[in-house]
Order: sequence, then structure tokens, then C-alpha cells
Amino acid sequence: MNFLTLAEVRERAPEIRAWFDVLMGNRSLAPKKNAAQWQFFRLCLDQTLGASPQSADWRPLQIAQYKFEVENKLRRLYLRDGQPPAFVFRLASRRDAQRENLVVDDEYPEIGGYHLLVSDRRDTSDSLQSATTNREHIEMVIAACIDTEFEAYRTLPKIDDTKISPWFVSQGPAHRDLLHALERVAQRALVLTNPRNPSTRRLLSINIKEIVGDTAEVRTVEYWYLRWWSLIESKYHYTYRETTRHTYILKQHAGNWLVEEIIRPQPLQNTPHR
Repeated sequence: MNFLTLAEVRERAPEIRAWFDVLMGNRSLAPKKNAAQWQFFRLCLDQTLGASPQSADWRPLQIAQYKFEVENKLRRLYLRDGQPPAFVFRLASRRDAQRENLVVDDEYPEIGGYHLLVSDRRDTSDSLQSATTNREHIEMVIAACIDTEFEAYRTLPKIDDTKISPWFVSQGPAHRDLLHALERVAQRALVLTNPRNPSTRRLLSINIKEIVGDTAEVRTVEYWYLRWWSLIESKYHYTYRETTRHTYILKQHAGNWLVEEIIRPQPLQNTPHR
């Protein structure tokens, strides 16, 4: 995807801001547009368009999470059927910008370690699916897979495979492993839905190691905090709280990347899967 230089972005500033406001008005993208991740996204836009520099009042790990949340939501929107948007936004880290030779120089604003890049899609006839690179698609799938796993835990004791299967190779190792883990936890009557349950997860970093044909290898650093409540004992029964590295193996099926296998480290704590 071709991105605009900083000068080109600022030349198109009124149009870009108008399109940004259209995005922020889309409730399927940003149901709470004043949430922290969207405040960060707006700060990136303001400073890229030439507003006075402001400090990002969030910790680095918070900013990294906001970046992935914004990118995940945007990619889901961009991959839907329909007309391509006028402008496509991407948040890129300093390392990614250097590695991919993106249009970033010493003058290009950096907010919390990220650059906001803009592509003008009005003069291209390419479909949005083809405009989205393999790397962008793969990152979106990994983020969605993590969100799906966490939501599957939150809906226990109910297990709904229709919400899990879109991101996994059907009956592949990762798919079977997650279903098995859900069944084991459900049998023990453990849930995350008791009042004030603090459970959460964070995708801290993602690195696509290689893409060879229809196979991709991705490595992540993830923080998981699952505090399981026992419906039988009416008290917290078990806590899983770790930051770990994972390796994801993805396969391409009918143009879509799906997770086939997740290689997880041995947990530091005794755990029923998570």
C-alpha cells in the first residue's frame, strides 16, 4: 500500500479530518469514541496534521495495547465487503517503518513510539481486500484470535463454537485444544463472570517471522490475567497471571489466514490450560 508523505498528508488535511470524523461516527467501529484508544488515535491524527506536539499521558504498554486495539478494529472494518474507503489509516512503529521503508523521515511526527500513516484510496480501483497486505491481515487474525479466546472464557459455562471457528483451521490443533480447555474448565464450574472480576488480557507485541507460501509463523508477547470463580464453592478457586511468548502457525484457506497451531510455553503455575 502506498502511503502519503507528511507534506501530502497536510495538503489533504481537511479531507482527511472529515473522513476521520466519519470513521469516529461509525458505532460498529467506535461505540465509545471517547475511550482511551480512540483518544490516542485522535492525538496521532492531530499531531500528524500539524497540531502542536502534546505528550501522550499513557504508559508504553498502554499505548501498545491501544495501537493494537485501534488497528484490529480498523482492519475488521476495512476487510468488510463494500466500497473501499477514501482514506486508509495505519499505525506503524518506528521499527516497522524502518524495516518496510515507509514514508517516515525525521520530521514525521511520532506519538508514543508510533507514526500515523495515511493512504489515499480515491484514485485506485483495487479492492480493499487486495489492498490489505498479508502482514496486515495476519496481524488482524492474531488479535482477533486472542480476543475470541478471552471471550470464550468469559461466556463459560456456555461454549459457542460458531464464534470460535471463524479464526481457526477447523479441527486443527489450536481449535481442538481451545475447545478441550473450555470443556475442562466448564466441568469444574469455573467462570469469569462474577461481579468485579478483574480478568483481562493484553497483546503486548507481535512479530511476523516468516510467510512461506500458504504458511505463516508469528510470535507474540501476551499478558493474561484470569481469575477463576468457583460456582460450587462461591469463592475464587484459581488465578492465572503471566506474561508469556507464543508462536502461532497460520494457514491460508480460500484467501483467508486461519490459526492452525499455537505453541505455548509451559506455565510457571499449575493451570487448567489458562
